[in-house]
Amino acid sequence: QAPAPPGPEGLGDALVRAQRTARWLKSLPPGVELVSMASMRLGEDDAVVLADFVRAKGGSLRELDLKCNNLSASALGHVLAALPSCPRLVGLALGENPVGPGGGALLAAALDAMPSVQKLGLGGTRLGDEGVGALAMAAGRHPGLKVLGLSNNMVGAAAARGLVGALAGGGVETVVLAGNRITAEEAAALQGACREGLALKV
Repeated sequence: QAPAPPGPEGLGDALVRAQRTARWLKSLPPGVELVSMASMRLGEDDAVVLADFVRAKGGSLRELDLKCNNLSASALGHVLAALPSCPRLVGLALGENPVGPGGGALLAAALDAMPSVQKLGLGGTRLGDEGVGALAMAAGRHPGLKVLGLSNNMVGAAAARGLVGALAGGGVETVVLAGNRITAEEAAALQGACREGLALKV
């Protein structure tokens, strides 16, 4: 379950601890469409501040890049809970964050609330079989998702087969599973099981 928005006191405390992030966000122009915060060492307080910004000014946002930070599932939950305020969002890059298996359910719920998203990057987020399993059905029923990046997530062949099955009736066109626990023989079998129009990169 995504965390509830913090009250004024909680937000105020986060603003104090994440002053650099607050200043950076304040410097963005009105109507900003791309927010790239990759490799900015963001943690939970920064996520709270970013979520507040997204709720207030995310209406124009089309792409959000949060790669290579220190966002746990708890921290990421603050941001995901705010993203329904971004009806134009098409790209969400979350790779190389220590999200962990518990983030799968949060991401699934977020996808259901973000019908505009077309690209979701989750490489290196430590989702594992459990996290990918939780995400699979939401990805399969999403109306607009085209590209799903899941490289380097310690995913095994059984979970990958479940994902391919979940995507059988959806519109996803590309799934990246490179760098996981899948042998060449298993990869060939997975590609053979993909529906027409689904490219699997293993």
